[in-house]
Amino acid sequence: MGQGVADSPAAADFDAGVWQAVLVATRRVKADGSGELSCTQVLLALLEQRGGVTERLLGALGVDLVALYNQLYQFVPAQPRVRDPGAPLVLSVPLAGAIADARRRGQRLRAGYVTSTLLLAGLTSAPGDIAPVLQGTGVTQRLQALLADLDRQVAATGPAAEIAGADLTQLGPFPEQGTPEERREVRHAVEAALTRPAPDPGASPRWSAPPSPAAAPAGGPVSRRRMGLIVGATAGVVLLVAASVVGVVAIIRSRQQVVVIRPVAAVTYGDSPLRISARASSGLPVKLSVASGPCTVAGDLLTVRGAGTCRVKASQGGEDGWHTPSSTTTSIQIARANQTIDFGALPAKTHGDPPFDVSAKASSGQPVTFTAAGGCGVAGSTVTIATGGPCTVTARQDGTGDYLPATPVTQSVNVAPIRLDNGRVLVDAGFRNGLGKLTIQNGQGRDAVAVLTTADNKPVFSVSIQAQQTYVIDNIRDGTYNVFFELGSDWDDKSGSFNLSSSRTRFQDPFVFQTVPIAGGVQYDTVTVTLQPVAGGTAATSPVPPDQFPPVR
Repeated sequence: MGQGVADSPAAADFDAGVWQAVLVATRRVKADGSGELSCTQVLLALLEQRGGVTERLLGALGVDLVALYNQLYQFVPAQPRVRDPGAPLVLSVPLAGAIADARRRGQRLRAGYVTSTLLLAGLTSAPGDIAPVLQGTGVTQRLQALLADLDRQVAATGPAAEIAGADLTQLGPFPEQGTPEERREVRHAVEAALTRPAPDPGASPRWSAPPSPAAAPAGGPVSRRRMGLIVGATAGVVLLVAASVVGVVAIIRSRQQVVVIRPVAAVTYGDSPLRISARASSGLPVKLSVASGPCTVAGDLLTVRGAGTCRVKASQGGEDGWHTPSSTTTSIQIARANQTIDFGALPAKTHGDPPFDVSAKASSGQPVTFTAAGGCGVAGSTVTIATGGPCTVTARQDGTGDYLPATPVTQSVNVAPIRLDNGRVLVDAGFRNGLGKLTIQNGQGRDAVAVLTTADNKPVFSVSIQAQQTYVIDNIRDGTYNVFFELGSDWDDKSGSFNLSSSRTRFQDPFVFQTVPIAGGVQYDTVTVTLQPVAGGTAATSPVPPDQFPPVR
C-alpha cells in the first residue's frame, strides 16, 4: 500500500500518510497537556493533508471537507483535561479499536500497511462522537461499499493498493517523520493500546484487540511497490493497484490550511470580556480582528461595546510556507442588556401643599421619565397635587439600542384631603333673629355642607358638618325654608364643593318655623334632621343636579 517508517516497529504497518497524521496529532495533545490521542485529533490531521489520500477520497465521495472539519473541531475540548506532564502518551479506546480494525482489513486485503483509507474505515465504526458525524455525511456507507468491492478485486487479482485520485508515486518526498524519541513514544502507545486485556465483568466498557485474522495467502504483504494508475468505476473513484515491486508511495505536505473559530455562547451587552478560541489547521498563530459591529478585540480577548451583531475575523498570514487561507468570519449576536429602576417612596402630602420634585435612577444610566395618575399630575420631574386621595407616580425607562425596557416602578401616596372645621359657617345672610332651631346630625362617613334656603331657594345660611358630627342652627327667623346638603371629601374653596365622592341631596318637604305667643310665654319650632337614613325616619330626600344646587358661599 505505501512506505512505512522503517525504524519504528510498532508503526511499521502505518503508511506515510497515517504516520504523519499520528505524529501531528501527538504533538498537539502533548502541547495542550491532555496526552491522550483521540479519533478526532487523528482525523483532523488526516484532513489537513491537502492533496492527500483522505482529502481526495472524501472529495470523490462528495463530502463537504470544510464543513466536516468544522464539525470535528467542535469535539476538541477548549480546555482539555490536563494529565501528569510525565505520563506517557496514551491512545483513546475508540482510536485503538479503529487502528485494530484497519489492521484487520489490511490483512484481509493483503496490504502491506495501515493506510489512510483503511484507518478512515476503522474510524467510521469506532464508538464515540465522530462516528455519527461521519455517518451523517454518508461516507460510512459509501466507504464500506468501496472496500467490499476491493475485497472482491483482491480475491481475483491479488494485493490491493491505496485508494486515491492521483498516482501517489508522483507526490514528492516523504514529510518529516519525527524524532526517534517521538517514534518510540508512539510505538509504545500503540503497542500498549492494542494489547489491553479484556474488561472484567461489571467494569466500565473498554475495547480489547480482536482476534488475529488468518495468515495472508502466499505472496502476502509486499513492503515496497510501484503504484500504477488504473481508472475504475468503483464508487466513482480511482483505484491504484500493484504493478511491480519498486518505488515508494508518499504523502505530500499540505500547502493550504483551515481556520476555525469555536462558537461563542450567548453574549449580552455589559458582560465581561470573553476569550475567542480560534486555530489554524497548520498550528500556526491566528490573528483575530473585528470585521464589523459593536465590539473590539485585543489578542484573543473580545470586549463588547454594545448590542447587535459583532463579526469577528480570524486569519493566518501564511508563515512557515503555508498559503494564506480565505478569511474565516463568525457572527456573534450580542443581546440587549437588562436594566432596573431605583425609585424611592413618595413623601406624605396634603392637598394644598406646593409642587414637589421626584427622582429615579436607571441602572443603565439612561434618563428616566415620569407619568402620574390619580389626584396629581407631573411635568418633567415636578409633581403637582390637584386633589386629595391617591396620587400615583410611575418611573419608566423605555430602553435603547443597547438596553431592554426596564420594568416600570410605581410609587403612591394617599394625599390627605382638605377638611373644613366642624361648624365653619360659609354663608350667613343675617336671618337669625328669631327663636327657631334646626339640629343637623351627620352620621355619614363623609363630611357635609348643609345649606338653608328660603322657599325660592335663595341661600341664607350654610355650614360645614364633619362626618359623625352634629351642628345646631339656632335663632332662625319665622318662615318656610328648604334644606340642601352635599356629602364628600377634600373640600375645594375655589369651586365651593368637594373634590372626591361628592353627592348632592335635598329634603323634599320644606321646614316651617313659627313663633306663637302663649300664656306665660311664646311657643317656637325646633326640628332635628339626620343626613343618613334612620329607622322610623319620616323625611324623604332626592338627589339634586350640580347646576341646581344652591351656592354655599
